[in-house]
Amino acid sequence: MMNKCFLFLTTCIVLVACHSADKELNAIVINSDSAAIIYYSPADTVETRIIRDKQILDKLADFVSAEKTDHATICGYNGSIHFFKQDSVVQDIYFNMYTAHCNYFIYKKDGQPAATVLSPEAKQLLESLGK
Repeated sequence: MMNKCFLFLTTCIVLVACHSADKELNAIVINSDSAAIIYYSPADTVETRIIRDKQILDKLADFVSAEKTDHATICGYNGSIHFFKQDSVVQDIYFNMYTAHCNYFIYKKDGQPAATVLSPEAKQLLESLGK
C-alpha cells in the first residue's frame, strides 16, 4: 500500500513539474525594456517589429515563460523574439505558431534547448503585432 501511495505522489509531482511555468525565464525577460520580434515568411522575407510598450512586453514575458513543453518535434520557426535591457540582448526566443502540433517557443536554458507552449492567446498577440 505504501509503494502505491509513493508511486501516485511521484507521478503527480512529475505531471505538475512538466506543466509548470519557466520562472527562471520569466525573471530574465520580465525586466526587459524592449523587444524585437522578427517574422520569417516563406518567401524569404523578414519583417521586424520593435516593442517598447511595457504592458505588451509583460504580456510577451508571461506568454514565453508559460507552460513548459517537450520540443522533440522539429518543425522549424516562423520567427523570433529578442528581449533587450539597456541595448543588450538578455534572451533570444524562437517560435512556431503556424503548425498545429508545433506551437511552441524554444530557447536556450543552461546551454540546452528548452520550450514552452505557444498558446492561442500568444499567437493572437504575435499576429496582431506583426500587422
